[in-house]
Amino acid sequence: MWREDKRMKEGLEKTREKNVIRIKRKLGDNGNEKKGEGLGGPTLRVYWEPRVCVCLICFEVLLVVVVVEALEAVTVVVVIVVVVVVVVVVVVVVVAVVVVIVVVVVLVVVVEAVIVVVVAVVTAAAVVVVLVVLNSPDYSRSDQLKPIWNNRNIAISSKIRLLRFLVKSIFFYACQSWTLNADSERRIRAMEMRYYRRLLGISYKGHITTEEVRRRIETSTVPHVDLLTIVRQRELTRHGYTTRSSGLAKTIMQGTKKEAEGMLGRQHQRMDRT
Repeated sequence: MWREDKRMKEGLEKTREKNVIRIKRKLGDNGNEKKGEGLGGPTLRVYWEPRVCVCLICFEVLLVVVVVEALEAVTVVVVIVVVVVVVVVVVVVVVAVVVVIVVVVVLVVVVEAVIVVVVAVVTAAAVVVVLVVLNSPDYSRSDQLKPIWNNRNIAISSKIRLLRFLVKSIFFYACQSWTLNADSERRIRAMEMRYYRRLLGISYKGHITTEEVRRRIETSTVPHVDLLTIVRQRELTRHGYTTRSSGLAKTIMQGTKKEAEGMLGRQHQRMDRT
């Protein structure tokens, strides 16, 4: 028994030694224990089994792959975010520039339109005023006589005669058909006083009243008759002439109508009853 146990132990030791030598050969070692210098002094190199080494290598490779993939994913996300931000900023800038350009163009067009309208209105008003002034016989005639009105060597009576023959003759044209009211009478009096003030060289800054102007005119010439009185006299003259006539104008003025045929004693028909 003792011998058998001894033989068995020797066989196990030989088998173990053979396995150790085989493992060393697989790991590329020559079978000798190599000493190395480490942090803790001389240490023996630790030999690992092949399966453990392969697992460690695979784990390291897998870890590197995972880290690289994570870095690539983060890089892609960052690039996408940067691209999106840049695109949004560019779009906002372009939209802002377009809006500013549109607003400027609209403002320019509106300002040009307003300027054109204002210029057109002012031009039209100026043309109308000029045409009215130029086509006004009494004003244009009075304006042509300004050198005479301003001449100090001409007597006031001579100026008044010129006013009566040159200006008033045009003013009284067709005055018989005018319809006088309070406003037209006021305008006639104002125009007459304006002419007289020009003749006498009186400015509005002198605060000379209308009664004083009329008094000066009456003292410098024959008895004065104002324009409104002359217009009323001519209207009455025309009215009397029309009343004494027997034409259609009398019928229209009186508002009567020719007697209709019918029974005797029938009253005249009036236009306001037809």
